[in-house]
Amino acid sequence: MIVCVNVDRLSVTIPADLGEELRRVAQARGEPVSAVVAEAIVRELRLTALNEALRQADSEFGPVPEAEIVRAMQALVPKAHVYDFTRS
Repeated sequence: MIVCVNVDRLSVTIPADLGEELRRVAQARGEPVSAVVAEAIVRELRLTALNEALRQADSEFGPVPEAEIVRAMQALVPKAHVYDFTRS
């Protein structure tokens, strides 16, 4: 089966040590460097969209109280120490 995908060739400049690490990651995964970079770009775009959605929610409903954030983090990561910013 042949799958045609539109591609966009980009040229980027990154620090040498970052490039070396990127190649190591790609090799360990058995993937081309471009696949690892594309995955990182997708992750960054999703985080950007999430941050925008959270900003809009804060604007519409107000920020989430710190106590709720601490409670949620403790429930999600029960063994991790979560600093309670609500305590003085």
